[in-house]
Amino acid sequence: MKMIVCCVVGCLFLLAGFGCERTDKAVETYKKVKEDARQRAQEAKEGAQKVMEQRAKEALKIQDPKQEEQK
Repeated sequence: MKMIVCCVVGCLFLLAGFGCERTDKAVETYKKVKEDARQRAQEAKEGAQKVMEQRAKEALKIQDPKQEEQK
C-alpha cells in the first residue's frame, strides 16, 4: 500500500513538472503572438497615417489652382 501511494505521488510530481514546461511554452508563445499583433497594429496605424497625409496633400493641391484663379 505504501508503495502504491509513493508511485502515485511520484507520478503527480512528474506530471506537475511536465505541466510547468508546457505552461512556460504556452506563455512564451502568447507573448510572441501578442508582440506580433502589437507590431502589426502599429504598422497599420502608420500606414493609415501616411495615406491620410497623402490625401490631405492631394486635397491641398486641388484647392491651390482654385485660389490662383480667384486672384
